[in-house]
Amino acid sequence: MSEFKDILIDQTTRVLKDYCNHEVIEAADNTWPDALWDALAKIELPLALVDPDAGGAGADLDDVGALIRLSGNFAAPVPIGDTMVANWLWSVAGGAPVAGPVVIVPDSGSICTHDSAGRSTTLDGTLCGVPWGQNASILTVAGNTLILIPAGGDAACEQQHNIAGDPRPDLTFFNVTLDADHTRPLPEGWDSSTLEEYGALIRSAQMVGAMDRALALAVEHANMRNQFGRPLAKFQAIQQQLAVAVEQVASAAAALDGALAATSNSADFGFAVAVAKVITGRAATSVAAIAHQVHGAIGFSREYDLQHVTRRLWAWREEYGAELLWQRRIGKRVLAGKGRIWDFITASGEDQKI
Repeated sequence: MSEFKDILIDQTTRVLKDYCNHEVIEAADNTWPDALWDALAKIELPLALVDPDAGGAGADLDDVGALIRLSGNFAAPVPIGDTMVANWLWSVAGGAPVAGPVVIVPDSGSICTHDSAGRSTTLDGTLCGVPWGQNASILTVAGNTLILIPAGGDAACEQQHNIAGDPRPDLTFFNVTLDADHTRPLPEGWDSSTLEEYGALIRSAQMVGAMDRALALAVEHANMRNQFGRPLAKFQAIQQQLAVAVEQVASAAAALDGALAATSNSADFGFAVAVAKVITGRAATSVAAIAHQVHGAIGFSREYDLQHVTRRLWAWREEYGAELLWQRRIGKRVLAGKGRIWDFITASGEDQKI
């Protein structure tokens, strides 16, 4: 681990410990956590991935992946992972990074744009389930255009929440005009699925972090809780459950590492993300169930922290595509190889072509 990565993780851990406690997470259902976001912004985390020439820290995706995983571990009720990646994508396209929160909304086909000779763009349509849509700018795509919609714009808002309680409103735009600074052509090599792939990578990293926390809480509870005169951890059935959870977390972390590495070694990024989203989604289901089984009724208590991470695991499985969507994409990729499945499985990097 690089010294720079150590510093980033240390600073972020301190902020999350100080500003992301039980009360803050509970209140975030209805109140934007200003103190938490301001503390993260103070250490310049929203610009961590952005090139130093554009005012960022110049971290790589592997560094930031560790930070996103950490935010999942603390169940941070702010889109810090979304913002780091969205700012980087927008800056790659030539846009100026945004100081506040930014979220990613893939091309849903529901937003229409009207270009006024390159001077401005008019938006019409609805974006559904926008993470923190009332507080964050939105990075989305329509056709071949990358669009940054400023926070607090002229949109009708129908407030909704996911199962974790995080805001996911539907935003409807009617003749909303954006100037030319808020649109960019899609960079070469990008397509309509690029934002969805990065969104899925973010949620995969958050799920691994949340599983880390759920497992740690389960192990702690099993060691502290006595039943029939001895700790739960001494019972073979509990040991077996925890062993399965450890295995699931390890496999999810390995899949995440593969997806994070895929951008730097020119491997098939989309395929690596698909694998990571499928494996982390499956593991999240298993780890959440085991953690609650080990805890018993206390795990579902509003006063206990386990529900903060398990409810987010259940929500994040579905965001940016559930396992079925990504499984189908994996299947199509493999079938395109005309039956040479073994060659595909055993290949890696640039050689992974069938």
